[in-house]
Amino acid sequence: MTTFKQIEALVAVVETGSFERAAARLGIVQSAVSRHIKEFEETFDYPLFDRSGRSVQLTLEGGAVFARAQAVLRQRDAVVKGFLNTEIAHRSLRLGVTELYALTRLPEFVSAIREAYPALDLQLDVGHSITLYEKLRVSELDIVVVPDLFGATNLTKRLLSKVQHVWCCSPSVDIPKTRIRVPDLIRYPLLIPGAPSGTGAMIVEWLRDQGLDVSTRFSSGSLVALAGMAVSGQGVAFLPTAVTEPLQFNGLLREVGVSPSIPPLRYVAVARTETLTPFFDAILDLAEQTWADAAR
Repeated sequence: MTTFKQIEALVAVVETGSFERAAARLGIVQSAVSRHIKEFEETFDYPLFDRSGRSVQLTLEGGAVFARAQAVLRQRDAVVKGFLNTEIAHRSLRLGVTELYALTRLPEFVSAIREAYPALDLQLDVGHSITLYEKLRVSELDIVVVPDLFGATNLTKRLLSKVQHVWCCSPSVDIPKTRIRVPDLIRYPLLIPGAPSGTGAMIVEWLRDQGLDVSTRFSSGSLVALAGMAVSGQGVAFLPTAVTEPLQFNGLLREVGVSPSIPPLRYVAVARTETLTPFFDAILDLAEQTWADAAR
């Protein structure tokens, strides 16, 4: 008899591209994935996978079975979402967020997820946006919260907010309190997010478009480290206002007016469209709602 475990194994192997990544997604060992696939294939009079090469490839018949299998799982998730008490729906969620989101909105988001899905196995990854996006692309993560800097068409996004960044420095730094032009920034050490930060890559490209040589700068993957460097008077930092406002309030930093200014960055919750289930869609809705609630 065909089981959901067998169907889930087939879909996971095809969507992730390997038995190893499928096992990680399902939270089981690789041998269990292989066993489920073998048992599922025995249901048919033909193989589902072409095993002549090194990569995972469906046969023509396997492709038809895979499409039906995806539809079955979507229907199952719709039933769970619409008719079952969420307390008995045990799921796993691999969530990736940036440091900025972790410092600001993550606690409310996690609380909302826990309230809606008490039995959820939540696996959290805090990292840089480029790294998180790559993990989403290869199906190592289910949902990521990142700046909207990636133009792939196979993504489903929820706009959460527009995040403003500013240039700032210690009040002890000798820099005019009047607005300065972008070229004047080169006179000061620049403290900007480093690779593999999507925001860092964006600001470097923007500065180069403004004609600045940004080869000499201090970069760090940590917003906390950049803020600490700025507070200690080591240069002019490019930081989100959510990080700088408390430090400005306490007199540890001041904003440096720079013209032209950089438009706010869109922050989005993202899932892959081809793996979007009603459950993941509900998580995207929660991300959108919790950010809106916290902003009120």
